[in-house]
Amino acid sequence: MRLPIAKLVLVIGCATVSYSQQAGYGYLPPDIPFRPDPTGDNPTGACPPNPRPGQNIPPGCPRPPTTPPVIRPPPKDPVVCPPNPRPGQQVPPGCPAAPTCPRNPRPGQQVPPGCPQPPVCPPNPRPGQQVPPGCTAPPACPTNPRPGQQVPQGCPQPPSCPSNPRPGQQVPQGCPQPPSCPTNPRPGQQVPQGCTAPPACPTNPRPGQQVPQGCPTPRPPVTRPPVTRPPPPSCPSNPRPGQQVPQGCPQPPSCPSNPRPGQQVPPGCPQPPSCPTNPRPGQQVPPGCTAPPACPTNPRPGQQVPPGCTAPPACPTNPRPGQQVPPGCTAPPTRPPVTRPPVTRPPVTRPPVTPTDPHDHDHHHDDHHHHHSSDPLDWLRESVPGEPGDDYPIFGVVPNTAFSCNDHEQGYYADPETRCQAFHVCSPDGFGGSIGISFLCPNGTIFNQEHFTCEWWNQVNCDTTQQFYQLNDAIGVVPADSPYQVENRK
Repeated sequence: MRLPIAKLVLVIGCATVSYSQQAGYGYLPPDIPFRPDPTGDNPTGACPPNPRPGQNIPPGCPRPPTTPPVIRPPPKDPVVCPPNPRPGQQVPPGCPAAPTCPRNPRPGQQVPPGCPQPPVCPPNPRPGQQVPPGCTAPPACPTNPRPGQQVPQGCPQPPSCPSNPRPGQQVPQGCPQPPSCPTNPRPGQQVPQGCTAPPACPTNPRPGQQVPQGCPTPRPPVTRPPVTRPPPPSCPSNPRPGQQVPQGCPQPPSCPSNPRPGQQVPPGCPQPPSCPTNPRPGQQVPPGCTAPPACPTNPRPGQQVPPGCTAPPACPTNPRPGQQVPPGCTAPPTRPPVTRPPVTRPPVTRPPVTPTDPHDHDHHHDDHHHHHSSDPLDWLRESVPGEPGDDYPIFGVVPNTAFSCNDHEQGYYADPETRCQAFHVCSPDGFGGSIGISFLCPNGTIFNQEHFTCEWWNQVNCDTTQQFYQLNDAIGVVPADSPYQVENRK
């Protein structure tokens, strides 16, 4: 019975070893192979000191354990926790966890050591400056600041108001508006600076002179002999050179002795001589002006002569027998000359001409011969004593001369360059200057500067006409003893 039991033990041992190897215990097979005990006893008689589970042991030896031994790990070192772990630091298990950093710390917030510091708020943020969340927002700039308004630092400064805005000037919103100019300022009215000054009233308006609205109306014109005008009680605004002014008033400017043409002279002084545009032959021109052309001594008929020269004689179309013709003209037919009675000069006071009936065919029947005369001046020769064009001028239109109303006061002035047949009426133009209107006296008459009328040429001395220019100052002056004076009407 012992042999079958030994075989059973051997089979069980082999199965156990095979299972242990497949189960992963890692036990090695016995160092000494099993040999069957022929006697059924322990042949060696020695028991293994540390039998392994599943090891064949001799009978009578202690049986090996049936469970595998527990393998204990070697002892480890004790765990040490860091005293101040940093955020994100790995710590051993069982130690306090490391602090976490706030994601968006606010300015002034306490954060653990090692975390990013919170942003710092700027002490005085500028308008439009980006500041961290939680900081005081920067001030906003006003859209349209008014002049003088306080604005935060860094904002555009408000516009400044002009101290003295001119009328019509654009000023910023909130500034005092500029003054407006009156439409029609009255004389003496105060107007803002930059506006059109009101018109000034003339000191002594002459009769018929246009004065601005609000000024005293000039007195009606009266005729009176020249008188000496008393000095005005107040100082004249623009005294003329040589004018008597009251004591204490600014003295008038002095006039240059011999002003050159084109020289500037004070107002009221004799204007410097101006060069005539087209001087006539023999005309006196100031020094420095172009000399006038010379007239030919004996111009032939049809010869071109300079303006102002004696026109060459015209050949009559049908000369009468005995008629004198200029040299170079066709001689008249030989007929006994007609003795013409001498023409007598009219007396100083010419009687008025009585108008005749144009239908009276019997009156002046002798004039039929002159109506059909070829010389258009024959009727003038019979009406006015003297030779037309030689003894007196016969202009058809007012010629251009050097006379200018800007050089004279308002009044009537004969033009010596036209031999006094033309005269000029000067009046103010309302803008500080003068305007002139020119007239012609009828043929045979010239302007008498002393009487302001057209009279027969043989009763006026044109050479002395400029001596009477000063009589224009007496126009419109009322004598002190005249009944038209205001004090004499009471």
